[in-house]
Amino acid sequence: PRTGKTSAAKKFAHLISDNVILVDVSTIGTNSEEVTGSSRIYSNSQAGFFLDGMFRNRSSSGVLIINELDKARETASGYSVVNTLLSVLDKNGYYDNSLEELIPTDNMFAIATANDLSHISQPILDRFYVIKLSGYSNAEKKTIFSRYALPRTMDDLGIPEDRIRVDDAAVDLLISEYSIDPGAREIERFAERIVRDYCLHADGNIQAKKEYRADDIPGLFGRGKRIVRHFAIHPGQFTQFLQRRFSPIFVNVFSGSLMQFPVDIF
Repeated sequence: PRTGKTSAAKKFAHLISDNVILVDVSTIGTNSEEVTGSSRIYSNSQAGFFLDGMFRNRSSSGVLIINELDKARETASGYSVVNTLLSVLDKNGYYDNSLEELIPTDNMFAIATANDLSHISQPILDRFYVIKLSGYSNAEKKTIFSRYALPRTMDDLGIPEDRIRVDDAAVDLLISEYSIDPGAREIERFAERIVRDYCLHADGNIQAKKEYRADDIPGLFGRGKRIVRHFAIHPGQFTQFLQRRFSPIFVNVFSGSLMQFPVDIF
């Protein structure tokens, strides 16, 4: 999650074609008519998402992006709307109930994104070439923060580049101790928090400058999120453990013995 799958899919799709249809499977639901359309015998008949995308692009060729493919929900009978995509992926043509004509799909290229391949049926998975994206390394996160996230956030607010400076030690501490997500969204939030603090510090003075050092980071973000502590916890006391804000609880499990395990503080 949060490794930039959808952004990479969109960039790749637009390199192939200007006609791109984006479908978020997690929002489709379990109604097959959202995919196949509804019959014209109904007054409120409408096309399915695939045909509707073709109408908007005025073309039957292009790229179909199937986002969050693994989040397809099933009905009680086991039907999944993703199974309807088989005819599209096989390039044998596609029927929409609102048109009742075979729609050519031989010029349609499909790209799908997913977090968990085990939630995708094998017939669907066999029609894709799987590319796994790993999360950003700490060095890459530092580069993203310094060269992209912080300058872009400042630019969005009209703050000149020389007004805010975050030294290397502060960036190292921020990424190593506070960054948990493998993607870049958290890094963008870090930049927004620092810029917000600068705005409070400047108090309307557009000439104000501020440098953030490693000592300033805990005051902005609290203690590091990667702190590890060891606790001895009775299995039935986990709720109390959370309620006490991760304070150490030592409870006898069996005649004086303790169950100990590390817990990541997030």
